[in-house]
Amino acid sequence: MKRRNLLLTLAAVATVILMMVLMAGCGGSNDEPETTTEATVETTEEVTTESTEATTETTTTEATTTTTKAVSVKAVDEKVWAKTNVNIRADSSAEADKVGTLKKGKELTRTGVLDNGWSRVEYNGKDCYVASEYLTTKDPTPPTKATSETKTQTQTQTQTQTQTQTQTETQTETQTETQTETETVTETETETETETTEPETLIAKGICTDVDGRTLTLDDKDTYNIAGAELDITAEEALEQMVCVEYTEGTMDAVHVYLDPENAKAIGDEQSSGMGGAAKAAIILALIAIAIAIVIVVMRNRRKQA
Repeated sequence: MKRRNLLLTLAAVATVILMMVLMAGCGGSNDEPETTTEATVETTEEVTTESTEATTETTTTEATTTTTKAVSVKAVDEKVWAKTNVNIRADSSAEADKVGTLKKGKELTRTGVLDNGWSRVEYNGKDCYVASEYLTTKDPTPPTKATSETKTQTQTQTQTQTQTQTQTETQTETQTETQTETETVTETETETETETTEPETLIAKGICTDVDGRTLTLDDKDTYNIAGAELDITAEEALEQMVCVEYTEGTMDAVHVYLDPENAKAIGDEQSSGMGGAAKAAIILALIAIAIAIVIVVMRNRRKQA
């Protein structure tokens, strides 16, 4: 009985072990295809994702490139001047071909302003381009002095005329006699304004290098007309001397010519010192002559005694 129970127990244990071995074998064979399938699916998904991203990036790049090429132009018609020497190019890019150079202060006509910092200009009958930062709409050429004075005089005269007209109209409404007085005052003021101020007399100093009866030239190469001038010295006295020339402002017409006072004093001192030297020389010669005469007399007396 005991043996039978032992055999049944062993048989049951053996059956359980066999079933476990079979189950382990079947489970391993079924797992391998599942793992392979999942890896394949993941690889396919990664490839598909990378392809989609690459396609998206390419589309974005193409769209960006297309947007960059679109440059808007604002049409204008105005004069511009170059702030400095600047290149003129065939297109609105620093890499475009250079077709010329615009010198500082030179003028061109601008026909368009681009939103990329360039200006479209007319150059030799063609549309060319210049960087906008080097252009200005203000004329850099300063107005001449004559133009400024003319504008000032015109403005002054206009203001004077306006004030005069206002005063005249007001007094006309009051009475006729007052109008007559106003016109007289107005004429007097106009005559006073039209009177020219007498030019000033200026003085030039220098060494006279050339002089004749009509002109006098100083060492600074300025030549003055002395035909109608008051002359305190002759041409010989003026030559190579420091002289003063009084002349009319704005002209080279002399009104008075004379030696520079300081130079004249120096010349007088030299002449005085020269006369003193001549007197001294004469005295010395006289003393020598007396000494020689004394020697001759002494020698004659000795001969007679001998």
